[in-house]
Amino acid sequence: MWFTGKLKTDALTLRNGIFYGCTAEVSYADEVHDRLFELEDNSFWFKHRNRVIKAVIDSMPPKDNRIIELGGGNGNMAHYLIQHGYKTAMIEPGEHGCKNAARRGLKNIVCGFMNTNTVQENSVEAVGLFDVLEHIEDDAVFLKNLRELLIEDGFLYMTVPAHQYLWSESDKCGHFRRYELPELREKVKTAGYAVDFVSYFFWFMPFPIFLLRALPYRACAASRRKQAIINQGEFVLPNWLDRLARIVLGLEIDLIAKAKSICFGASIILVARKI
Repeated sequence: MWFTGKLKTDALTLRNGIFYGCTAEVSYADEVHDRLFELEDNSFWFKHRNRVIKAVIDSMPPKDNRIIELGGGNGNMAHYLIQHGYKTAMIEPGEHGCKNAARRGLKNIVCGFMNTNTVQENSVEAVGLFDVLEHIEDDAVFLKNLRELLIEDGFLYMTVPAHQYLWSESDKCGHFRRYELPELREKVKTAGYAVDFVSYFFWFMPFPIFLLRALPYRACAASRRKQAIINQGEFVLPNWLDRLARIVLGLEIDLIAKAKSICFGASIILVARKI
């Protein structure tokens, strides 16, 4: 398989269809992973994010349509890309997420970290980091190390949460920060990439997030929990509202598919290449 040719298989053990390097404690507890697994496929947030990511990748595809998603969680995004013709593998340090991805039918899964101990240098056509970078304390060093694994002109596709003023209880799932677009662009360029495209998305969501999450979080410091709780109502909408959200957000996908940036939103998507 194309994927195993990029791995240092002598450092990995194949067990139950998953390559094991090492397991690690991740931001979500097992029960939260399972709760997300139940919600992801019907979540307006995941469905729209997946469409936005696919639109960007379609407009700037990697060599041979090969992508490794890093920090893929339960495999929702990787599965979506596979359904749309991309040869997608997943690397995830949390064993429970890997097992859930295998339940989805994914075949190319590594439980461990993506680094020079597990992946051949200069071998990867494209890496997807979808709401992962904010979980990494030293994101600048991480981006530089990741660059060593990409081929020349290899793609980095990335999404992150936007605007530190939107910080709330929901960010207490291992986030170190939210990003502003100029800050993220500069950080990626400093790490040795050329930024080809960057845009906000979820254009209408900053106001409701600020009103319903950020303000209550600031006002109720005494009741803040140690970790975010997954609220079904924030992910799965009634059918009529889900359809309305798809219509309202559809313009974003049309613009992003044409590489036209959106100036405001609750998330950021970025495409860069190794130079």
